[in-house]
Amino acid sequence: MKKIGVVGAGTMGSGIAQKAAMEGFTVTVVDLDEAALQKSRQRMEEIFSESIQRRLLRDEDVAKVWGRIRFSTRLTNLAESDLVIEAIFEDLDAKMALFRQLSEILSPDAVIATNTSTFPVTDLARSVSRPERFVGLHFFYHPVKNRLLEIIPGDKTDPGIVERARQFCQALGKVDLLCKDRPGFVVNRFFVPWLNEAVRLLAEGRATLEEIEHTARSGFGIGMGPFELMNVTGVPIAARAAAGLERYLGEFYRPHERLIRQAQEGPWPLEKKEDVSFRQEVFDRLFGVVIFLANQLLEENACTAEGVEIGAKVGLRWPRGPLGMWNAMSEKDRARVLGTFRSAYSGLSLPRFLKPERHYPIRTVELEIKDDTATFFLSRPDQANALNEQVFADLEGFLKELRGISTLVIRGRGKNFAAGADIKFFLDQIREGTIDRIVDFTARAQQVLLQLDRFDGRVVAVVDGFALGGGAELALSADFIVVTPRARIGFPETGIGIYPGLGGTCRLTRRVGKGLARYLIGTGAILTGDEAAEIGWADACVHPIDLSTDLIRHLQTQRKQGPGQHWQNLATFMESHSLGDLLSGTFPEEWQQKIQKKLKQKAPLALATAFELIDANVTADIETAYANELKYLPKIFSTRDALEGLQSVGKYRPKFEGR
Repeated sequence: MKKIGVVGAGTMGSGIAQKAAMEGFTVTVVDLDEAALQKSRQRMEEIFSESIQRRLLRDEDVAKVWGRIRFSTRLTNLAESDLVIEAIFEDLDAKMALFRQLSEILSPDAVIATNTSTFPVTDLARSVSRPERFVGLHFFYHPVKNRLLEIIPGDKTDPGIVERARQFCQALGKVDLLCKDRPGFVVNRFFVPWLNEAVRLLAEGRATLEEIEHTARSGFGIGMGPFELMNVTGVPIAARAAAGLERYLGEFYRPHERLIRQAQEGPWPLEKKEDVSFRQEVFDRLFGVVIFLANQLLEENACTAEGVEIGAKVGLRWPRGPLGMWNAMSEKDRARVLGTFRSAYSGLSLPRFLKPERHYPIRTVELEIKDDTATFFLSRPDQANALNEQVFADLEGFLKELRGISTLVIRGRGKNFAAGADIKFFLDQIREGTIDRIVDFTARAQQVLLQLDRFDGRVVAVVDGFALGGGAELALSADFIVVTPRARIGFPETGIGIYPGLGGTCRLTRRVGKGLARYLIGTGAILTGDEAAEIGWADACVHPIDLSTDLIRHLQTQRKQGPGQHWQNLATFMESHSLGDLLSGTFPEEWQQKIQKKLKQKAPLALATAFELIDANVTADIETAYANELKYLPKIFSTRDALEGLQSVGKYRPKFEGR
């Protein structure tokens, strides 16, 4: 699906179109109102201007994106679209009339999608001539920035269309959340009632508006409370969404009359007050609603526990989802929450598994199996899929379960593969003096990667976005590495006081040779997907639009004849000099001087250890290489440089002392 149509030039439609164009799709935006199209252009210009100011995009990038967008007041200009997304106002008759028109205009192979947040996809599909090619794609505000995309098949949606919808989602760098066709899908099922509950608490006089805001921000760990959120997204939208849920699910979801009235009057009258207190009853009511509805979703098999958490953390930017918050509570606190909820809603029956003693297992890796192909999705998108103890435990657990699988694919959810190991874990152990836990974690992780080595079938790593440090090592443990042009892959460890410890000093050398391994690990250079494929780090570079499961399964090694002259020069230079010479020598070429400058900025002990390991592991088998890497961990993580480097990540440039 490379040609995208979007009908509706409002905030959502404009954002969907802009995001698709930014990721390489050609897009046609259609709205019958020319003024709406002009406003759509203005919205896009504002976001592009902000992106340029923040140095996320360059002027030339924006010019290319504009070249992929066109605007029209005629639906017939969508005739050649592969996918058309409806993003008009929430009116059932208007949507169904539009779908009937699109069915007459589009080719039989085109896919029609709705961005509805209210109506069942199956109901809307009755208005199209090919319901098997109709699907729900529910984007979240703002589509350019919010990474969640709910995918909702109707009763007749072809599974192949769902696969194409997910491929489209992944090409956008979104986190796809597959949902059953239930009212509210996943996120709005508990989020809209959460907003409505805040209004109920206000109307009942349980707390002031400011107290509810403060309690919600503090209790849920969020930046904006329910009333400020409604002001940002539109109070009428919240009221309509609640009414939509009531239509299908009953009285509990009915928008409170205070919410209906405020939707007519305008934004909530918020005042910033610092002397506002936390109200336990308010938190218990708000949290009681979301944990009640999260359990209903699980009972209805509307999605998985992981889906509930991803929806909250990615779609709503909550630090924890309802189930994660519940897990973190004591049984006493859980019982109090349920008691408060029962008192407020005595006529409702709690889901049978919702009890104070219940703990929800939430995996950080998701497994999908199609025919003889299994796919592991690293599923911590809110943490850039950083690798921690649970990730490796989940990987190991799934590896033991696999039977009859010829191809194992490893991917990351969202816009990253895995942006390294969990830095907080390392820092916590250093500060607590439990460095042995770092050694144990590394040893266990090595054993999981060793199981990938021994897997009876082909292992394929699909790297889109960042694969840094441990993420790069996880990819290197695969037999075949496919990257996208937007992949960013590298080893930044020596710049934060440590070195690669999951086989990187061995596996990278096998792929690119000793010289380039020294360069890449020593300088911490981050390569694009195209560069990684050029030097042989990756086997193929494929555009995200073309990355289907079938393509991944049948990819064959496509390595080029060899790296270009520039890379050959780098390799020769790095291999023909000792580290001491590289740091202290005098070199004639400017590019050689730049390498020397980068090496001098690294932590001296970590850099020396990395070079020693690369040299030792050139001919070593992987198990010996693992042992070599483990040997120096206690010493390196005990250095001041390791603490300085790790705590500087994302904050400032570290200053290393060499001790």
